[in-house]
Amino acid sequence: MKRLERAEERDRGNSHAWNWSNPMLDAVYRRKAEEVQAVILRLEAGENVPEWEIERALDNSEARQLGGY
Repeated sequence: MKRLERAEERDRGNSHAWNWSNPMLDAVYRRKAEEVQAVILRLEAGENVPEWEIERALDNSEARQLGGY
């Protein structure tokens, strides 16, 4: 859970960092933060979230392709 929480926080921070200079990256990071948050909420509700869904939410390869971290 801590890994997901850190990832959500990092993605939101990265979204803000790219807000003006690269709106496309801003949108990608914002979407990833929302995806991670959705997984967190499902886990908190007691749902058994498959590992592949968690890994997909944590995958920032799209952002890296656009010059992000």
